[in-house]
Amino acid sequence: MRQEQRLYRIDALCRLFGKSRQAYYERSRSVATASVEEDIILTLVREVRKDFPRMGARKLLIYLQPQFEARQIHIGRDAFIELLYRNFILVRRYRNRRKTTFSQSLDAQVPKPDSRIHANVPEQAMG
Repeated sequence: MRQEQRLYRIDALCRLFGKSRQAYYERSRSVATASVEEDIILTLVREVRKDFPRMGARKLLIYLQPQFEARQIHIGRDAFIELLYRNFILVRRYRNRRKTTFSQSLDAQVPKPDSRIHANVPEQAMG
């Protein structure tokens, strides 16, 4: 299948933006390489998360560092966390919800007033 013919040549566009053709092609290669590296990192993270679903990002980076070095992938802590965030893989934090209700209070032990009784004075239905 033939590719559509471009309206402008690459060297004309590069001159327009003040860049060289070499810079254009280097950038396109680096973007492609970064995309492949991100896919590898995400695959490794998903494999580890099967065994350790609640492992945090920093510990995960330390755990995966030997595998990254074997594949010659270099990524910093902040870039790693940002990558996990963009792909919705960060572990969500459980909020600490304290129980503030005293379950053995008198309210639970006092029966509800009967709906058939019509009280005219305070505490008439309790007696």
